[in-house]
Amino acid sequence: MDDVRLTPEQFKALVRVKGWQYKELATRWGISPVWVSNVARDPARAAHYDDAVMGLPDRRRLARDLARRRKLLADACGDVSPAAAEPIDRGGSELKPAGEYRYHGHLLVGTIVAASNDVGSMAELGTRGIVFEVADTGIGEKYGVLFETGMWDWFLPLHIDTYLATIGLNDAGSEEYSYRSEVQLQADFEAGHFDFWPSNG
Repeated sequence: MDDVRLTPEQFKALVRVKGWQYKELATRWGISPVWVSNVARDPARAAHYDDAVMGLPDRRRLARDLARRRKLLADACGDVSPAAAEPIDRGGSELKPAGEYRYHGHLLVGTIVAASNDVGSMAELGTRGIVFEVADTGIGEKYGVLFETGMWDWFLPLHIDTYLATIGLNDAGSEEYSYRSEVQLQADFEAGHFDFWPSNG
């Protein structure tokens, strides 16, 4: 089979469309920016580079894309995490398994978090966010987080581990928030419903 490579222009455009710069891509792939640039300019580059850039997650929705990949992988392998099968007591009458429920009862609607690492272009280190929804997926919980930048995404516990930290504050006005849609969430953000910097903790 004759495998046609991306042209240098197509390669560069695809990287940009997915929200990446060569320097960031180099860091992600563990190679130098010069190497990435050379690969991009080479119309006869190895096929795996085209496959890699076509499969890049969108940097602006990194957590969401990585969560989708993880689910696809788990479905393909039929995996059930051993840690997720062990029930632990979270202090209430309800038992939840560890692993994907490890933040159960700790991350609630209205909890304020801060980015402990850059979350793509969504949030830089230190940017605050508010949990606007906690959803049970059947095998764990995922957390909708709206950042003070106005961008939002869903985070699994493994993403919380990497990208977010609790700071001991809650937005009292958001504790009863009822998420209905992306459009409504955006409208509520623009209307100032969320207080990322409450005066009293």
